Amino acid sequence: MKHDSSNYEHQDSSYEAPAARQKQSDYIYNYHCGKLAFGLLLFEFEDAVKEGDGARLINVYKLALLYYKCYGHHKYAYVTLLYLVKTHATLTEQQANSFT
Repeated sequence: MKHDSSNYEHQDSSYEAPAARQKQSDYIYNYHCGKLAFGLLLFEFEDAVKEGDGARLINVYKLALLYYKCYGHHKYAYVTLLYLVKTHATLTEQQANSFT
């Protein structure tokens, strides 16, 4: 049996394999994901300050340190790191408790 190739449509040559599409970055999507994450982080800061929860605020600062470092905000990361060092290393336990 011989197949007749005239009955088949020619596929577009601009088709990309799924692996090739995954290598391309979606910059707009990444930008908005980063912006959304930063907005949620700010809401978390605001909520922890409103409730006066110092331990939760320290956890938010730790998360913010990673976020700042990841997105290239080195000055913010440095200031946050200094705050965490001050609360955990340089102050006495009583001073750190009142500071947070």
